[in-house]
Formats: sequence, structure tokens, C-alpha cells
Amino acid sequence: ANDGAEVLAEGTTGDRTEFLNLMNAKAKQLGMKNTYFANPTGLDEDENNSYSTAYDLAILTRHLIRRYPEVVDISKTEHIYLPITENHQDYDMYSGINLLTTYPGVVGFKTGYTPEAGLTLITLVQKEGREVVGVLLGSLSRRDEARELLDYSFKKLKIYYLPNANS
Repeated sequence: ANDGAEVLAEGTTGDRTEFLNLMNAKAKQLGMKNTYFANPTGLDEDENNSYSTAYDLAILTRHLIRRYPEVVDISKTEHIYLPITENHQDYDMYSGINLLTTYPGVVGFKTGYTPEAGLTLITLVQKEGREVVGVLLGSLSRRDEARELLDYSFKKLKIYYLPNANS
């Protein structure tokens, strides 16, 4: 994913800095008030690191799945094998999202780790007619903490509908 982000940056604008300017402008447009992208990958680089909040990453995830719903299908793929070609070696890849097979309704999303951020996880769950995005940053145990967060969201949080202004 990190190499892909770099290739996307170079291929989109031809200039990494220009791509980062577009990323940061899009973040502001989406209402991500506490996010800064220092590179396309989110990896720690020197002293100029990217940063964000769980709330801002939930905003970004919501935008991504609404604008590009096909990414959900990609994200929920548990395993894929890419055979060797003249351009690359073979790859046997497994999803790092253990909850795909152990938590009902999880359809994927994204794991991560940097020394600065620790273990991170964005989880998308579609269950009981609801769609929940859970975001963990600085986790010590992604799977257990995500399970606890998602259980809480489905057991404790209620949806209330406001009356229509015309009623």
C-alpha cells in the first residue's frame, strides 16, 4: 500500500509536493480540521510527520466508501495470489484485518503501524442495518480493542430520528 501511494502521487501530478498539497486541500474540504499529510503514505519521515485524529480518519473513511464503494470489496478480500509475471515476482497476500473472519459484519478496512502512531486500525462494519466506522490509534491490541469499541457501538449507542419540521 505504501509503494502504491507513492506511485499514485507521482502518477497523478508528476510532483510529490503538488500531490501533498492536493491531499491537504482535500482534507480541509472534507472538514478534517486536525490532519496534515507530510507524505502520501502516512509513514513517519524525519521530523515532518503526518498527523490526524480518529475523528478525522473516520471522516476520510466515510468519504472514501461513499465516493468509491468498490474499495470496500477490495478491503474485504481475505487472500489474493498474484502469479509471477515478467514485471514482478509472485505475491501471496493475506489481509491484516483479523476481524474479517472473527467479528460478524466486518467488511474490512485498514491496518497500520508506525513507531510514532503505534498500532492503528480503521474497521468498517455493516450489521443490523447500520454502518459503523471504528478508528483506533496507538492501540496495544488492535483486535481486542476494536472488538470492544464495536461491541459498545452496537449495544449502547442508539439512533434517534428528529421529527420532520413539517410534522
